[in-house]
Amino acid sequence: MYHNVLLRQELMRLRSKYAHVKLSYTNYYDPIINIVKSPCLPGKYCFIDKPLQVCCGKDGPYNYNLTELCGTPGVDACQTPSTYLHWDGVHLTEAAYHYISDTWLHGPFADPPIKAPRN
Repeated sequence: MYHNVLLRQELMRLRSKYAHVKLSYTNYYDPIINIVKSPCLPGKYCFIDKPLQVCCGKDGPYNYNLTELCGTPGVDACQTPSTYLHWDGVHLTEAAYHYISDTWLHGPFADPPIKAPRN
């Protein structure tokens, strides 16, 4: 990913120039890929075994239909949104965002982590 290489180089330059400022590189992509590859990682998260299926949707292999979106009549939300990665095919669930934010606060998907890593 050429963009990320250039971004990290620019961050190093900015960190040198503004040493008194804390700049973190955060990665949004890899935490989501972790969940898709391993939907349940005890102690960290546990989503359904079909991580691409949406909680609030209707029809289709992923419970997603572009013509019948969440919030329209006849489209219902699942009973356990905390076990789903995707809320409506566009947005992630609160549980997914919580996991991503935790990886940014404590690592490993922020350089440096925004807070101290957990032991």
